[in-house]
Amino acid sequence: MLGQIESFRRDIGVGVIKAEDGRKYRFVRGNMINERPQIMGEEVDFTLNGRTPKDIIVLAGSPWSVFAGLAKSAPLEAFDTGADFNLRLAA
Repeated sequence: MLGQIESFRRDIGVGVIKAEDGRKYRFVRGNMINERPQIMGEEVDFTLNGRTPKDIIVLAGSPWSVFAGLAKSAPLEAFDTGADFNLRLAA
């Protein structure tokens, strides 16, 4: 669903989104995927879980700025070089 951030109190992490259907939904900072320094008035895309917006994506900026912080790198010591590996081949 699309909407616009109507208000946001950074000190307590709570805001209001006005959706494209005219309804208003209260959200919390923890449901934002890409929080930005200034989000008042920005367009957002979100899903609803009941009446609670989840997975809120601010649509300002490049796609890289939206998803860059989500990637997690694998630990460098994922494999023990001295371990024996068993290889199974599918028949």
